[in-house]
Amino acid sequence: MLRAQLSLMVVAWLACGCSRIMGPKPPAPVPAYGDGEKGLDAFGKDALEAAQAGECERIHELFASLTMTRPELDLLFGPRAAELAPQYGEMMDTLSHLGAVDLCALVYERKYDTVEVAPVKLDDFPIGPRFPQSPVYADEALARALVAHPRIYTLKFAKKGSDKSTTYNFFWFHDDRWRTGNLLGYLLDKRDLQLTRDNMAR
Repeated sequence: MLRAQLSLMVVAWLACGCSRIMGPKPPAPVPAYGDGEKGLDAFGKDALEAAQAGECERIHELFASLTMTRPELDLLFGPRAAELAPQYGEMMDTLSHLGAVDLCALVYERKYDTVEVAPVKLDDFPIGPRFPQSPVYADEALARALVAHPRIYTLKFAKKGSDKSTTYNFFWFHDDRWRTGNLLGYLLDKRDLQLTRDNMAR
């Protein structure tokens, strides 16, 4: 495990090293990408090109722009937003900093050269209780928790002709900007499972 972590750190350093040697660039504004699959595809391609160029700081800017505001969390999750907000903030801080370096390293190591956008149809999931014997169902957890129902997408970075890929979850479009719930589906699923176990233990 330690060897793998050290290896990833070396790859990340190599991936980001060129842009750092040349010196920091002034931050560029994040474009107002359009709605729908084409808009998210354009965002993904910009992130991919930045990673291919070793511009981790640009990926940081792109990822940071995806952070939902507290009113947006309230819009999606209603009363549950209060309990989700602290960990969501931590998730997005990790995504925009370590996640930016991680994407640079993955693109450098795996030679990703394409992005794929796919809609997530939450209506396909039954909204029912979470059973302990079930596997992790992040999308089902979202279906149970959402009080608003925007169109949701995933964004995948991949290499053509290879089965290697990295997928980012829970993108939605609001107020002319792309936002992400990141791993909130997994957090919700974990909390639902714990609640079920607590109720069964009573």
